[in-house]
Amino acid sequence: MCGDAKSLGCYLTWNSAGPKARNFGYSPSTVCVNPLTWRADGERGDFALNLGSLSTSDSVTLKPGAADAQCVNGRLRISELRSEQFKNVRLLLGQDNYHVLDYALFYMNLRQNAQARSIAWLTRHAPTGVEVRPALKPDDAANFVPGHY
Repeated sequence: MCGDAKSLGCYLTWNSAGPKARNFGYSPSTVCVNPLTWRADGERGDFALNLGSLSTSDSVTLKPGAADAQCVNGRLRISELRSEQFKNVRLLLGQDNYHVLDYALFYMNLRQNAQARSIAWLTRHAPTGVEVRPALKPDDAANFVPGHY
């Protein structure tokens, strides 16, 4: 399991759920890594850490701060969704089970983290004298254009 935002050779996993979601047999031994803090320590990641959730509707938009996150008993607890863009999403696993939104809720955080881990790997394995630079700047979330990468 990954222990921070730049760990390599590890895995990330979470299952997003709100306060009213049914428990499907999850236990404290179930692994959960918070996609806002990149740790499994149970610390709450505030809404302000959410760089942008990607809508799942016909109109593709980003909404920063749409969800908070905290690993609790093996699940990623979302206290509330602060965006109307998810109101019509069909929650196949029941009320407040946001597993179908695991990537969408933390889309820009995932993009940023993929870049951070890629840079960490390239830096570790780059030949001597080769400079590794990020392709995206931290403020690229503000300039996001759907379908243009």
